[in-house]
Amino acid sequence: SVMEVLEKSPGIFVDQDGNISMNGKSGVNVMFNGQPTHLSASQLATMLKAMPASSVSQLELMTQPPVKYSAEGTAGLINIVLKKNTAMGFNGNLTAGAGYGQYPKYNAGGSINYKSKHFSLYSNYNFAHTNNKFEMDIDRFFYEPNSKVIQTQMQQESRMQSIGNNNTAQLGMDFYLTPKQTLGFVANGSFNQGDFNTYSPVHFMDGSGNTDSISTSANHIGYNWQNKGANVHYTLDNSKGSSLTANLDYNRFYMSMPQSLITNVTDADGNPLHDPNLLSGTQPSNINIYGAKLDYTHPLKGQIKLSAGLKYSFVNSDNNSQFEIFKNYNWVNDPGNTNHFIYKDNVNAAYISLAKTFKKGWSANAGVRGEQTIIHTDQLNSDSLNKNNYFDLFPNLSLTKMINPNHILSLSYARRIDRPDYQSLNPFIYYIDEYTYREGNPYLKPQFINSAELSYTLKQKYSAVLSY
Repeated sequence: SVMEVLEKSPGIFVDQDGNISMNGKSGVNVMFNGQPTHLSASQLATMLKAMPASSVSQLELMTQPPVKYSAEGTAGLINIVLKKNTAMGFNGNLTAGAGYGQYPKYNAGGSINYKSKHFSLYSNYNFAHTNNKFEMDIDRFFYEPNSKVIQTQMQQESRMQSIGNNNTAQLGMDFYLTPKQTLGFVANGSFNQGDFNTYSPVHFMDGSGNTDSISTSANHIGYNWQNKGANVHYTLDNSKGSSLTANLDYNRFYMSMPQSLITNVTDADGNPLHDPNLLSGTQPSNINIYGAKLDYTHPLKGQIKLSAGLKYSFVNSDNNSQFEIFKNYNWVNDPGNTNHFIYKDNVNAAYISLAKTFKKGWSANAGVRGEQTIIHTDQLNSDSLNKNNYFDLFPNLSLTKMINPNHILSLSYARRIDRPDYQSLNPFIYYIDEYTYREGNPYLKPQFINSAELSYTLKQKYSAVLSY
């Protein structure tokens, strides 16, 4: 899978939750063919595990991406370039795989392509069945006031299993209007369904380690996640080396997560202390993303290359969380967990950069990107509004010396931003058990990073990097 290729890539580390770090730093921005994914870490991991490596042309790992790309991602950028059909006539392929760890997994897929002098069609479909096991052990210690004496201990052993069926499909067409002009259209979709089950016993003990009571939770989450998108693109290349590229994008995400949590509390001998606690809820989420981008490059005299561009994006996220608890033999609304959260953001960006090649193996690149971010969040249940509007500049500088093809030195500087993702801003509660959950914060602000990097490349194969 693409995820397995990433895990084996130099400087890349992926943890069990699907969070990707580059050179030891989290906050990596992942794109497909230069387009942002707008997915949470877990959603992105699900997609990458379902995609076969054979669908990828190359992985671009950029610790200091040029200003052409979004300033998002404090650790850098991974651009996954998907394969396009280059062979004339009809061609296609079929793939299948299977594996076994704690549980079996398997995948299958294929593609059909056609290309002529004036037209190109490419399509693919992939399916993956995954079955993963997670373990989480937590020890909590509660101390007497103003003392180091332990008053209460909690020992938790959570065992989780995730079972999923993931489907991804793509259909694209390119029309070669002239030898220098291309008009294209791409539609893609991902459809994923599965279950996430957790069994979580928690032992409550006194300061001496004697068990007082045991709370056992069984949590079931069924997820249905759908992603549909379309892109229209136009490219113009002229004989003088300049090029113009335009993109229009639309993506729609839908996610439903019905959840049920049952908790039984017993004494140390297993005798029930009260009736089971029952919690049931659903957390549907709808996200619509609109984008437009224009990029232009033009060669100037003196081996100078000018690049400039504009970008507009708008996101509208509607999340409605409804929870109920079983009380007095009836299901009643749980106001503590019920919430309707609407998130909107608009990013307007422009960039310009100059690249020059000098004599004796020297080259330099200098650019700046400006981004205006407008955010609007609304918690309808509590009538809580939050608005944020800010503008930032992101310079990017690099200097490279090719001593010879086997020895290359490079020095670079960049300023970047890490905006909270939608799940981090969403105040919904995601339960592991009654005592362990995740909850977003709509008032989170972005973080910024200024990074400098000195790198040395040997024989275009080995690299050493010093970064600050």
